[in-house]
Amino acid sequence: MSLWIEDFSRIKHLIEDVRHRGIGDFRVFTDVHPEFVVQCMSEISVIEINRATLDLFGAPDRTTLLHRLAEIFRDDMTKTFREQLIELWNGNLFHQREVVNYALDGSERHVLLQFY
Repeated sequence: MSLWIEDFSRIKHLIEDVRHRGIGDFRVFTDVHPEFVVQCMSEISVIEINRATLDLFGAPDRTTLLHRLAEIFRDDMTKTFREQLIELWNGNLFHQREVVNYALDGSERHVLLQFY
């Protein structure tokens, strides 16, 4: 099973800043400001991944995988990540969804994403 340990603390601060600005409808906010979603994606700090993650994406090592994340999380992942942000906005710290990621050779990986 592929496991990722990620630090979302910078994303938490960004979301809190939006909330403090008086934004009530986060879905509308992200519709109007898609760059916010992209910014949040760039703020994820990957702390650890396991060997199964490297194998799943065809990466020889952690450094290679982390330097090529844009190849793995592309296409519709921005939409998927936006939905994760909306879940977090609503206080849901557990969510899951089916997503498509890509191995480093470009082949599709259908993944059940579980976020805790």
